[in-house]
Amino acid sequence: MAQRLLAAVLAAVLLLGPWQHPGRQGDNGVLLAAGQGLAVTPDNLGAGQLAVVTEMNVFEDALELAAELSGGRGLRGRRGSGNLGAGGVTTVKDMQQLQLASYAVAASPKVWRPKRLPPVRDQGVCSTCVAEATATIVQMAIASALKESTANWDIDARSLYYCSLKGRTCKTGWDLPDALKYIVDQAPELLRPADCLGSIPRKEYPDITDWEPKCEAARQRAAAGSCSSTADKITREKPLLKCSYRSLSNFYQMQQHIRNHGAIVSRMIVNDDWEVQFNESARNVSGLQWPAYTRNVSAKAVFGHAVALVGYDNENYQWIGINSWGNDTNSNERTRGVTSDGLFRIEMGLAGVGTPEQTYGVSCTVFPGNQKDLHGTGWLTKQRRQVQPLNAASALNVTADCYSYRVQRKETVASIVESLGLDYVDFIQRNRRQFGRLQNVSYKLAQTKTAVELQKILTVVSTVTQPLTADKPYFVCAFYDAKAVASNVTCFAEATDACARTGTVGCTLHYKDVNVREELPAGVCLALHMLHCRRLAARSLFLQSPFCPTAAAEFIISRAGAAAASGCAT
Repeated sequence: MAQRLLAAVLAAVLLLGPWQHPGRQGDNGVLLAAGQGLAVTPDNLGAGQLAVVTEMNVFEDALELAAELSGGRGLRGRRGSGNLGAGGVTTVKDMQQLQLASYAVAASPKVWRPKRLPPVRDQGVCSTCVAEATATIVQMAIASALKESTANWDIDARSLYYCSLKGRTCKTGWDLPDALKYIVDQAPELLRPADCLGSIPRKEYPDITDWEPKCEAARQRAAAGSCSSTADKITREKPLLKCSYRSLSNFYQMQQHIRNHGAIVSRMIVNDDWEVQFNESARNVSGLQWPAYTRNVSAKAVFGHAVALVGYDNENYQWIGINSWGNDTNSNERTRGVTSDGLFRIEMGLAGVGTPEQTYGVSCTVFPGNQKDLHGTGWLTKQRRQVQPLNAASALNVTADCYSYRVQRKETVASIVESLGLDYVDFIQRNRRQFGRLQNVSYKLAQTKTAVELQKILTVVSTVTQPLTADKPYFVCAFYDAKAVASNVTCFAEATDACARTGTVGCTLHYKDVNVREELPAGVCLALHMLHCRRLAARSLFLQSPFCPTAAAEFIISRAGAAAASGCAT
């Protein structure tokens, strides 16, 4: 709770008084530093941090509810905001979003360590952090998609940065949306290996005022297929990779993208205590072993930055990132602020990391016709699930949308849902009996509420949980009478006045929901509902037999009304 209050105070400070540091002139006359190449304004420094704090409130609530759903797994005593989504559950949509987030978190690994990491990049003294971070996440996205080493997919950040706009120099800088839009939509041919541009001593970068001759030579080598690390000819009409990007609006979406595509790119505000917390000793220690960055009240912002996030730790509320400042062996400019492997950990909710709508994920495939995918059938290399039709009749029905699936050993619920493109809420609620009995969820509110507010919360929660259970949600409130005698008062939506009397000191919401777990036992049969079998074909391997009657029966029993309405009844 103390950390939450600190984060809120810091967010308010950000909004009330932008920092004054040597740098460029802001719109309000305050000097701001954009020293690492990410565009910085008084607005996005303050509002961005406030958005992170708000999202952190929501995510903490989701983690709290996920812990309740899965039997109270490790939150180390840290509590949520007590407002069920930072602003209170005032609409059904609020509760549905919170339920979705809690399902996704509970079904996912609590900790995700980085995989298939590329070599650590070093931007030196140049303002190229956006290009460096973008190159990293593209490299990891393609390696993740093809289950290959990132060493097989060298992406040159210099090509993205210097060759995308004439006149750009070491100190020009870039912003994330502009960079992603340009690279993905306008010039995907710039995704090419480093040897196309050739070897140029990094110390010369600040003195080069015209990169166009070097970029033109790189274009010619790429078009001729003369870059040594690839025999493919790389042109605008036939780029090396085909990528797409999207902004990510909440923490669980960010974590989902990291698991499936390797990394995401985020803005970060670097404070003047970064090199204090990552001192010279950090150069000899892995970022996974060095203490996580923690904000202190006296720290001041120095510049805007961009980093790749490659993992997370929900047990300790931490992001795992990889920087572009080199490491213990290849950083010539820095003795502080770096670790032995370029990784770092930072507490969630700090420094603008994970700002909603300003954090992006990239997914890539090999462009059809390149040597890695000559015939445009790269999807065949992806892992495919052994999805089965419910019965013989549905096996012959090309418009069938109901299937079954047997859980494999050490397979997470999240991996099933995400690999098949299923809806979390629909999948978990259809298969709720496979998760066991419904879980009693209790959630303590941080503040007392009026009778009307309590009634509204109960009505909203009841609407969302009604398809699962006939049990109604209720509040249990601690009450002290005039003689200071304590008692508990229970209130349902029909009558909440007793839970809002003077003397009420705290209320806890109680309701039932699915007992979502990260894993189900191997062999458990699950029902799947797809919009169309063709959507499933690219993600699964159809087996005509044996059928999975348990799933068919479970499907009808657990969702009889919905099953009949959707044509899933057998």
